[in-house]
Amino acid sequence: MSDIKHEELFSIRNSDFSYKDEIKPQAVLQILEEVAGRHAEELGIGYLDMKALNFAWVVVRTRVEITGSLTNGNNGYVLTYPSKPSRIDSDRNYIIYDMNHNECVKAIQKWIVIDYTSRRIQRLSSINFPEGASEETVLPSLSKIHLDENANLVNKVEIKTCINDLDHNGHVNNARYAEFVFNTFDLDEKRKLSAFECEYIKELKYNEDAYLMYDNTRENYALYNSNNELSFIMRIEWR
Repeated sequence: MSDIKHEELFSIRNSDFSYKDEIKPQAVLQILEEVAGRHAEELGIGYLDMKALNFAWVVVRTRVEITGSLTNGNNGYVLTYPSKPSRIDSDRNYIIYDMNHNECVKAIQKWIVIDYTSRRIQRLSSINFPEGASEETVLPSLSKIHLDENANLVNKVEIKTCINDLDHNGHVNNARYAEFVFNTFDLDEKRKLSAFECEYIKELKYNEDAYLMYDNTRENYALYNSNNELSFIMRIEWR
């Protein structure tokens, strides 16, 4: 049996950092996704294993907390492990360290399994979920995420989804939503990102006319699909 906890060295590219030499949120999400995928393969529940069952893993919620600084030009380590699952979802935990093993990022994601054709949620008993999953989580397990009650979403950005936005499941990749959000920032933004959390509600597909609404604080974001249905929300915390 493969180890329920997985740690690996990963490469950080120059393109993973912003013009302020801070790790981009979308780069963090890509790192989480890639490491989770490799660990799932080791556990026998990776992309090809799931595709053989006509299933797919889908992330529905994410929270990321920036607790330190990764340095442009250096690599890092990431530790990941799944928590004990419920009937229909499982939390996956992550800690990203610098090369001196100083903690830089903590994250948790809630994953579900869907039928690839019907897109309906499946019970985790439908797959060979590994035994020995941990009771502990690096952050509290995520319940449904809501925007601030008083958020006034007065700004709008039109979005046309393109072929390069898609992942191998045929919908817009999780990290691309973060790019839509963080492209609304100004060059003179002085605040530093403390944390962000997001919920994926309804998948975006190729060639959709979507739009993003956000408030003047740049703390609350809501993305709608071409049918005016809520697709994605993100809350941002600053320090």
